[in-house]
Amino acid sequence: MADDIEQLRRAEIRRGRRPVALDAIQERQRISAALREILNHGTLEELKDAMRVFGLSEKMPEWIAAVKIWNAERAQS
Repeated sequence: MADDIEQLRRAEIRRGRRPVALDAIQERQRISAALREILNHGTLEELKDAMRVFGLSEKMPEWIAAVKIWNAERAQS
């Protein structure tokens, strides 16, 4: 019984110490910053290129929604 409790305690401690991929986090932040810049000052083609880099494809609902929002925002300007 005591061994089971100790094994469970160790497993819980290990579970809380997951490694963090700082490179992946920084890359995602860099891509997000570039995408924000494109949304503010870029063209539709730059937006599409950025979304491809971000991992979206033209058939995804997120892609379609982003282009609709882009077009609506540009129509209001």
